[in-house]
Amino acid sequence: MTSSLCIGTAQFGFKYGVTNKDGIVSIEEVQKIIDMAYDSGVKYIDTAQAYGKSEEILGKTIRDNQNFKIISKISSPNKIKSGLELINELEVKFEQSLQNLKKNSIDTLLIHNSQDLRSAHGKDILMWLKNLKINKLVKRIGISVYSFDEIDDIKLSDFDVIQIPLSIFDQRLLNRGYLKKIISSDCKIHIRSIFLQGLVLAKTSNLPNFLSEEFKNHHKKFSNFAKINKISKLNLACSFIKSLNNVEATLIGVDNLVQFSQIISIWNKNDLNSINKNLFDFSWDKIQDVDPRYWN
Repeated sequence: MTSSLCIGTAQFGFKYGVTNKDGIVSIEEVQKIIDMAYDSGVKYIDTAQAYGKSEEILGKTIRDNQNFKIISKISSPNKIKSGLELINELEVKFEQSLQNLKKNSIDTLLIHNSQDLRSAHGKDILMWLKNLKINKLVKRIGISVYSFDEIDDIKLSDFDVIQIPLSIFDQRLLNRGYLKKIISSDCKIHIRSIFLQGLVLAKTSNLPNFLSEEFKNHHKKFSNFAKINKISKLNLACSFIKSLNNVEATLIGVDNLVQFSQIISIWNKNDLNSINKNLFDFSWDKIQDVDPRYWN
């Protein structure tokens, strides 16, 4: 079963992505993207309080008849003195998200930073999330992670959804068997960063200076592979993700309608390239090049 597409909305709230030249997406463009997404059968929209005014923009652009499954993320406030104070703050933040989105409930709420779960009030946060499910304010709860050590530190059975980074270059969690571990826990997998903020699709000559020369050479080999096989890098990046099994949703961030239209056109094809086995050779293990937390 092919993973469902999910619209990532960071660009709707602030200038996001190292290759983003357009800045924040205008509300008029967001409306067109949302409408095209719905008409194309996209099921999910991913947002977060940390994404500037993204939730508010979605509240203004999602039409009443567009029944997207909305995923949002929440972070623990700083300088909390007690568990009760934390819960009160989280309640206020979540209520604000619902107001911004103009919803009474949402499909999924994720812990945005896994460190929150490892804090002194981690158990309080988890209990609060579970109570949201009991009270039917969310259907599912989950967590967003960056690396395998974060997965090792959590109890997967506590969550319904886990959001992970994975791309044709960043195959760390796949190579170390973590996808199988997640699948065996019955936790649904949502993949993000499949284009590495656009780096996968960029020209090698346009790659930022913070990336290693070795990675740039690796990227050049990937670009040459695409050219020789007469397949776009976008097609290859999508084909790699679509070759994976048991992935519920795949996030894609877009800067404009034209870009989104191109992705939709390729994703919905049933004849993506037949050389998937070669795509696993483009794995890149140097975390400094594939983890945005190291970019500067």
